[in-house]
Amino acid sequence: MDGMCGRYLLHAPADLLGRAFGIEFSQTARDLGRPRFNIAPTQGVPIVRNRPGRDLTILRDGGSGRELVPAKWGLIPAWAKDPAIGNKMINARAESVADKPAFRAAFRARRCIVPATGFYEWQRRGSGPKQPYLIRRRDGAPIGFAGLWEAWADPETGEEITTCTIVTCEPNALMVTLHNRMPVILDPADYDAWLDPGHGGTEQLRPCPEDWLEAVPVSMRVNSPRNDDATIIQPEGEALATQGSLL
Repeated sequence: MDGMCGRYLLHAPADLLGRAFGIEFSQTARDLGRPRFNIAPTQGVPIVRNRPGRDLTILRDGGSGRELVPAKWGLIPAWAKDPAIGNKMINARAESVADKPAFRAAFRARRCIVPATGFYEWQRRGSGPKQPYLIRRRDGAPIGFAGLWEAWADPETGEEITTCTIVTCEPNALMVTLHNRMPVILDPADYDAWLDPGHGGTEQLRPCPEDWLEAVPVSMRVNSPRNDDATIIQPEGEALATQGSLL
């Protein structure tokens, strides 16, 4: 799975997420917003998308017309016969997302934002085990990954499953020291444009400025998805250096 963004976290007060992504928190949305510190592929995750039909009443009242809904991480194309294909579809490359058969229909009609507080990447240090890093915004603001969603119907039961994928791009100056890819972190000013398929192409799918981010070494307990608590993000060791400075 080249270009993998394979683990992230989401923990922030509901009101902060609501303001950041222009959503109103119903009880269902609050349940989806519970703290998660080690989100892994195939798990259920919250996504932000436009409400069907972009409710004009909401828009006239100053709302965004967005909703927070649950999805399974790992996109299953509508045409797929076997849902296991989703295990290989956790990421979509920005360079080919508009044309690749697995993603092009969703790119044209079903875009989403995947809310996050940060994500993890690993760096080899000598002969020892890889050091995990938490990459997050320096200012503590929530992150919005560019994503796609699909609705897949089980051909035997008719049960419908909503699934999603995270779009990745070339790394910025910080991330290049960790991996050859990074998730597309949208500028909040681009949220409307990304969520509107009529807006067109892939101009939002670019690496974010490196000075938005910091990389902090964290506990190796993050290596196991079974560990999902705040202790895994406690800083350990030295922060990642980039361009001659220490974060």
